[in-house]
Amino acid sequence: IVMSAKSRADIARLRERLIAHFAGALEEAEIVVPWARGSVASAIHAGCTVLAQDHGDTGTTFRVRAPGRVLERLRAALAD
Repeated sequence: IVMSAKSRADIARLRERLIAHFAGALEEAEIVVPWARGSVASAIHAGCTVLAQDHGDTGTTFRVRAPGRVLERLRAALAD
């Protein structure tokens, strides 16, 4: 990688490449977690960046940003 540490654009590109390499491409998603599935809510907080959450009568709706593989795992856990 050819870059300059003095260039904000170069630093931003390096940051994005590192994130893509180590965390995978980040996606935004909305996930609804029923109250009975508190362990999934804990996993969301552990593995995602929570952008917003709304507590309703049947559970919590999370708006998150996370790698695709993390979102797939969370959706699979809710499908069980």
